[in-house]
Amino acid sequence: MNTSTDVRVFKILSQAFLVLAVVVVGLYGYSELTGTDLALPWNITTSYFPKPLFLEYFKSDGKPVGFFVDQYVNWQQYGVGNIQHISWPGYLLLGSITICIWIISTAITYFSRFWYLITTGVLIVLVMQLNLREVEFWGGNNAYVAVALIIFSTYFFHAFKPNSSLTLRLVGIGGVMLLFYLSLYLFSDVPYSGLTIVNFGLYFPVLLLAAYLLLIGPDNIFSILKLTTTGNSGKTNLFHFILFGVIYISILVMMFLDKRGDLGFELIFINPTIFLVLSSVSSFICFDQKFEKYKGILPLTVLKQWVLPALFVLAISLIVFAKISINDPLVEAIDDFIIISHLALGAVYFVGAFINFTPLIIERLDVQKVYFKPKFAPGFLLGLASIGFLVALFFYSNFYPIYQLRAGFYNTKGDISEVKNELILAEQYYRQAVATDFVNFKSNIQVAKYDRKNKNAAGVIKSLDNTFFKNASPKGYSILTNYYNSREQGFNTMFALKDAIREIDSRELRNNLSFTYRQFAFYDSAYLMLRENWDDQNDNVTKNNLLALSTELIDLGNADSLIVELGNSDTRNKTNTVALANINNLSYAIVPELSPDTLLNQNDLFLLFNSALNRQIETNVDIISAIDFYLQSPYNNGLRKYLYLAKAISLYDLGKVTEAYAILDLLKNIDSQSIGFYYFVQGVWSIHQNQAILAEGYLENARIEGFDETTVLNVLEVVSSGKIPPYENRFALSLENYDVNQDSITVRNKLTQIARANAFDESTTIGAVNELQKWGVSYRECYEILLEAWNLNRFSVELGQAYILNAVETGISQYAIEGLQRIRSLMPPMAFSRFEETVKARIDEKRNQFFE
Repeated sequence: MNTSTDVRVFKILSQAFLVLAVVVVGLYGYSELTGTDLALPWNITTSYFPKPLFLEYFKSDGKPVGFFVDQYVNWQQYGVGNIQHISWPGYLLLGSITICIWIISTAITYFSRFWYLITTGVLIVLVMQLNLREVEFWGGNNAYVAVALIIFSTYFFHAFKPNSSLTLRLVGIGGVMLLFYLSLYLFSDVPYSGLTIVNFGLYFPVLLLAAYLLLIGPDNIFSILKLTTTGNSGKTNLFHFILFGVIYISILVMMFLDKRGDLGFELIFINPTIFLVLSSVSSFICFDQKFEKYKGILPLTVLKQWVLPALFVLAISLIVFAKISINDPLVEAIDDFIIISHLALGAVYFVGAFINFTPLIIERLDVQKVYFKPKFAPGFLLGLASIGFLVALFFYSNFYPIYQLRAGFYNTKGDISEVKNELILAEQYYRQAVATDFVNFKSNIQVAKYDRKNKNAAGVIKSLDNTFFKNASPKGYSILTNYYNSREQGFNTMFALKDAIREIDSRELRNNLSFTYRQFAFYDSAYLMLRENWDDQNDNVTKNNLLALSTELIDLGNADSLIVELGNSDTRNKTNTVALANINNLSYAIVPELSPDTLLNQNDLFLLFNSALNRQIETNVDIISAIDFYLQSPYNNGLRKYLYLAKAISLYDLGKVTEAYAILDLLKNIDSQSIGFYYFVQGVWSIHQNQAILAEGYLENARIEGFDETTVLNVLEVVSSGKIPPYENRFALSLENYDVNQDSITVRNKLTQIARANAFDESTTIGAVNELQKWGVSYRECYEILLEAWNLNRFSVELGQAYILNAVETGISQYAIEGLQRIRSLMPPMAFSRFEETVKARIDEKRNQFFE
């Protein structure tokens, strides 16, 4: 180091590389934990099914009388969408590539002339692998410009300014690279230029990784030797060295055979990347001894503190990039490179260490100090033997890792083409990847996506089947079975899922199989699948589907305990909870939180609708308020019939019968397809209100409008039998429900609610109107209330008389005369004559008072 500044810069960058190495190892751990969930996450689809609910209002001869309304129950399925392209691993890899070029370019300026020329030539070849022409700048000569800049910047410091400080070299070479990148970023016409470099220049990091593996591959043997030759007797040390070495090589052999499919059992908790990390640590520890003979020729301190960590960061970044983008052929190619290099170099150097150092180990000498100075098997012979063994292993594997690497390269090209929306080109790249390695997951899933878009069913199924040859993936099976579902091929779905769960322990597939069983009414099998998921992990989807299944199987368990155990976790779950309560006549209703944008989504709609059917009086006011809130918004016009029906039922259960009938009349106008049903509801309610004549009219209209004739005739039979139970006013609204000590406005509002509540409760309606008059409410307002009530309860003599007399007092005698004509047929002749005389006398009296 020439100056104290150089020393500080060197230390800072050395520490920075160590921190960066730790960070990328952490990112690797993150990629292992997330697996495919980042780029190919599970999604949950919800299917709503109508579940008829019988609303019973009374019994006749022990038989319930009411009507069916469809409440809604949802089942949830797992699915996966299209692969999402995550950009940050690409930029991480681009940063690692940049750092490597920068640090290596700086380091080679210190090399002797021979080594400078050799390494510069290698670096130029590597840079050409970045395929910079794809960025389309400088007339497509980007790669040549980059090579020229590297040669100029490095040769300048190597030949013309050999005494330049380390800091100046870093800044000079880094500045040249920065200008090159800025030019590409600012002036290139290609979008996503950084990702384009990474995805098309994949061979650059792969070749550097290969060189790094050759560098560190045998160094774990050094660590084993150092670990086992410390202390104890010589023979014990030799035994420990042989034992640990054999175990190390045996693990690598098993991993190699496992990758080839020649191992009869499955390896777990053994990952090739672990060997890469261990070898990197071993290489860092023994670096000074390993390259001691190059002192004065190479800048060993820079190589150890900067270049070695930079290569490690690049290697792990490449693995993270491959895993996050679920580029499985690339992941497997890297794993194979790690395994084969460690097996070939480790086995040869283990045998070499045994040959060279057995006598020294027995003599209990500090062998690790002379490990890189072999006596009987020189280093170049071990190197040649390692390369020969390496090639042999590639031959044994039929060079399959190379094909996997090519397939992974095609996948990265397809990825960046999709990011650029060059879909035709992307499809061709993915198909080329399948042609290169037909069993890889990534490109088969992508090809299936394009075949699905092109309506090529055979192509979709073939591509998805290809993914199961090597590794049966729950997501692959999910995509396949959901595709069968979209084509209404339920048996194919069921058989595929049954095959899948025999191979894979997946709660998602068990859940989907339970849903398929439910479609075929195999409820016991559906319950067993869900119960298995519940025992494994009591997630919300399992809870929701168990509730949904409970609405199909009433005797599945105690409804109260199921609601307590499974209910109230999210909106869909609450919807099913209320549905189960409704079926079991339990008081349980939930009002969803109101949306600030007044837009009612499907989930909240069905929760609100099911809660309105619960007939729980305590929450009906809140439910009605929520319904009114959403009805006011034009966004919800398409949902009006659901909201109005829910409101009508809630109002009726709350005792606001008159308004409930009025809403059903409104529904007849806005939902013409269901007019017969609305007449039928009014007919049942009229029976419930002891209005037999009115009920007959509504039921006959229901039959005329096409409602189920058998159902209508059965209810008409109840009416004609006369065996209608007496109506009980169980509702909260009555004349006793207001406090005369409150202010007049509050009292009048309460009395108005009571007067408008139930036109069939004549005494309460008329009594409330009379009370309103005592509190100073005008005859005109009372007239409106009585007109509304008599229009509904049109066969009521008491309401008719009260209406006519109020019309007289209001001063609209013509309406009173018309009212007399309506009421004539409802009263005995003598009684009508007396009432008519009274009315006319009062009309004359009012007229005389006016003219006086």
